[in-house]
Amino acid sequence: MAIDSQRANMSLKYTIPLESWDNKGSRVLGHTQEAQEINTYLMEVETKLFQCYQELRSKT
Repeated sequence: MAIDSQRANMSLKYTIPLESWDNKGSRVLGHTQEAQEINTYLMEVETKLFQCYQELRSKT
């Protein structure tokens, strides 16, 4: 995630084996139930962050 063109990292308290992580897509690889649940959660967090960003932009 980037804030004012600066990279910001955050932890969502999940540990993913390196070989199961798609760095380019920022998602868990595979079609297991766990991978799908984590990817859904990641999309929800991304959506909420974007909504917060849009709200902040509209206030300035």
